[in-house]
Amino acid sequence: MPTDRHVINTIRSVIGRDPIVEFEEDICVSLSLWDEQEPFRGLIRHHDEVAQQRVLDQVTKLQGLRSLDIHQNWLRSLPIGLGQLKELRSLNISSNYLGELPEWIWGLHKLETFHAGVNNLEKVSPRIGELTSLKVLYLHKNRLRALPREVLNLRGLNTLSLYFNPEAEFPLWVTDLPDIEMFSWAVNSMTRFPREIASWKRLKYLTLAGCAFEDIEGIEQCTSLLGARLNKGRLKKLPRDWSGMKSLRQITLQQNELSELPDSFAQLNQLQMLNIAFNNFSQLPRSIAQLPNLRWLCAHDNPWSDPSELERLSKGVQVVSDHPFGWQPPPVWNKLGAV
Repeated sequence: MPTDRHVINTIRSVIGRDPIVEFEEDICVSLSLWDEQEPFRGLIRHHDEVAQQRVLDQVTKLQGLRSLDIHQNWLRSLPIGLGQLKELRSLNISSNYLGELPEWIWGLHKLETFHAGVNNLEKVSPRIGELTSLKVLYLHKNRLRALPREVLNLRGLNTLSLYFNPEAEFPLWVTDLPDIEMFSWAVNSMTRFPREIASWKRLKYLTLAGCAFEDIEGIEQCTSLLGARLNKGRLKKLPRDWSGMKSLRQITLQQNELSELPDSFAQLNQLQMLNIAFNNFSQLPRSIAQLPNLRWLCAHDNPWSDPSELERLSKGVQVVSDHPFGWQPPPVWNKLGAV
């Protein structure tokens, strides 16, 4: 049987460069066929299907693998042999063209992190409930219209991303998961802010984008929040009392219908980044000038009656008063954690 180092050498000969690997003695414990420094990221993205499968067949021989990243490689199928990698704790198969998840995935009982976003998935098997070690689950940008309730078996789950799926209704039952710290959802016709999320006492990062609710009464009960993205919606007003949200560091309210902020916003002592671009602000809310730790304010595309108000903010605040990004990726400080 070939050694792990021999297997990696074979993979190298097929893809024409070194994959990103980590060894413990002679055991390969981590393999990535994705490299941010490469123009197309995926290392076998532009190989033909035969070459891709040759590489993946070699991967099945790495029985000690704990982390495998094969995302963004335009893969249309995965060999059943990958199901033999029983030591896997982390698996990233996102940004491919799989269409469905292979059954062998549900046998990876040690899996803690699973990325399966952007794969044209229309359903997820109820067998997902067998992955009882799972802590992180990304299913964003698929075609899911429902999530199996067996997800409730994943009692240790702390991250759940359902961003950009056509699911018709918000699955309120997911609020029964006890340990959620990051939740992501976007684009539907939901008209009521789901106050039930306040039951997530550990919630740190929340994304609810492109929704149809006009207020977010109840969010002030999420007192553990560090960051929230509530952009591209129909918000017309915010809750009056934000005094309990002492930990909030970043909030994005971009592209709503807001014209004022409550005075209690001034009590957000830890708030560092605030995005109110594309709203209806004609005057700078006085609470913004009172934020002691604000260092970045995005305020472009508002009908300011006196734009010079923005210039009178503390010199320690970076003010973005014109749309800055174009087609370039936004700077890292405009991203919210892992959301």
